[in-house]
Amino acid sequence: MWKVIKEDPAAKDKYIIGMVAHGEGFNDSPDAEAISGGVCLKNAEAVALGRQGNYFMWGFSASPNHMTDEAKDVFVNTVCYIKKFDHQAPIMKKVQIENREWVNEMIYRSDKALYQKTLIARKEGNARLLKMQQELKDRKAKGEDIGKGNEAFLKMPVSDDVQSFDEYLKSWTGSGMYDAFGTNVEAYHKYYRDNLEYFYPVDAYSLQVDEDAKKLGISNRKIELLEKCINMLEKGEEPALAQRVLERYTTEKFTSAKEWREWLTKNKPNFYYTEAGGFKFMVNTYKTETAAIVPVSTGNIKTANAATIPTRTDPVTVSATLINEANGKKQVVVKAEILQGWHIYAYVPKDSPFITTQPIIELPEGVTSGEWQASAGVPFTGGEGMFVWEGIATFKTEISAASLKPGVVIKCGLYYQVCDNNKCFPPKRKIIEIQVL
Repeated sequence: MWKVIKEDPAAKDKYIIGMVAHGEGFNDSPDAEAISGGVCLKNAEAVALGRQGNYFMWGFSASPNHMTDEAKDVFVNTVCYIKKFDHQAPIMKKVQIENREWVNEMIYRSDKALYQKTLIARKEGNARLLKMQQELKDRKAKGEDIGKGNEAFLKMPVSDDVQSFDEYLKSWTGSGMYDAFGTNVEAYHKYYRDNLEYFYPVDAYSLQVDEDAKKLGISNRKIELLEKCINMLEKGEEPALAQRVLERYTTEKFTSAKEWREWLTKNKPNFYYTEAGGFKFMVNTYKTETAAIVPVSTGNIKTANAATIPTRTDPVTVSATLINEANGKKQVVVKAEILQGWHIYAYVPKDSPFITTQPIIELPEGVTSGEWQASAGVPFTGGEGMFVWEGIATFKTEISAASLKPGVVIKCGLYYQVCDNNKCFPPKRKIIEIQVL
């Protein structure tokens, strides 16, 4: 082990840790290499130093004047090392997709003992929440300004919502699997293990069994599957199935057995299989590609209207409504719907790299709003002192209705960071426009 960032006891704030890449499948491409991990809040496979083509990721955040001498040497070596890959663009793009490690995770999660641990963690987290709120109350009682973020955290209620084991299994494995196996944990585990060689993506974050490959009895990550399907096309045996499998596991769309055979014969010595690249057999053109690298978005903050449902590519949808109250006032309610398995942050410790969710409101001149009231967050397992929102989060604030006129527009929304247990998306700012009727 070696240190990258120097400890500075006089520093007012700590450096944030930096940025890691999702490790599963990082080495899938012949031109990619995971060089080093690092202390992080993600999994053990996360990559802090890595390369693909002529792109090098230096994940640590400190500038050179805050690096250790050893880190300075490594940083200089990094610059020298990547120089030799100049103009060598990556030969494939890693897509936002689950790989076969998902099977291990599902076996891990479909377990009664783990469910019991989540109940204990929830109970312990709620106790921490009450303790932290009491400490804030004591500081406030002494006249200390605890800040807006802590004021909001002080008002966050404790969540007593607890899933049953049935609900827990259904949420992770899906209703179809639950209908088949119920709470029979061993049956889930046997299903996942028996079908390990036939899983392929149904969407970005879950897999399903490829019944075509299973029928043929050949693993979908073995070149023999392509051989078998081309042979079937040549013999006229189940051509629709063979064509379907070939297109599923390659990037080609040939229409004849002759074209498929010529392609296979020409490129077979240079084939490689990638799950991070989409469960595909691809041609290794390493050291022959010269096209320029395509810049990747760094996650600029976006303004968006309300989406319909959360998706794997956008796990949080934001909506807003204006409600008339009995006292003549109006209330703005902002609602976030969060995809299963993802969360946004209600409260994080001061030295945490994650971003606390912030409700936003922009009102017409002369209109004022009160303090935001948020729904209860839940303790985050594995993050001491952290609280998150899962499923649905609501944020409410009263506004002065007397100055509101029909036709004026209220802008409201959220600034948030969404993460799952393995990765985080860049922060987003989503704004909804409400027109007063």
